[in-house]
Amino acid sequence: MSIKTKAMIFAMTMVGIVGAASAAPATYQGTTVLTNPVTGSVTCLVTIAGDIDGSGNIQVQSVGAEPGDANCDLIYNGQTPWTGNTSGSTLTTGSASSIIVVGTSVASSCGGTISQIVYNGLPGIPTSVDINPGGVVGNYGGSCTIEGNLVRIN
Repeated sequence: MSIKTKAMIFAMTMVGIVGAASAAPATYQGTTVLTNPVTGSVTCLVTIAGDIDGSGNIQVQSVGAEPGDANCDLIYNGQTPWTGNTSGSTLTTGSASSIIVVGTSVASSCGGTISQIVYNGLPGIPTSVDINPGGVVGNYGGSCTIEGNLVRIN
């Protein structure tokens, strides 16, 4: 085999490896219910955006409630990125990823690991995500509960 042929095979192999590991943007939207012992339950239309690579590694870059949604004006989302993998059933967030404000004061916050996640439409980028379909209390960092269904919109 000539050096030129070997170089072409190497280059094609590297393109395949890099392509398999490169991240694809994905945005999901749907209704969630966040329950906190201080403020009770809040239902919001939520959009989550980030990247998922060819190995299923997830990096959530932004989380937000629908602007002007009266039910969600008191929730502020901080501390990204959130990370996980589609082969698991969790997302790891910061310790204060959902901050609940009443008036001008922080009433409570939720953060830590979100468990009970089901990624639908695998292999590949999930078509939808079910959060806590079994209704396990405390699946968001132990003190909060989050449930919902998010559908991929891009």
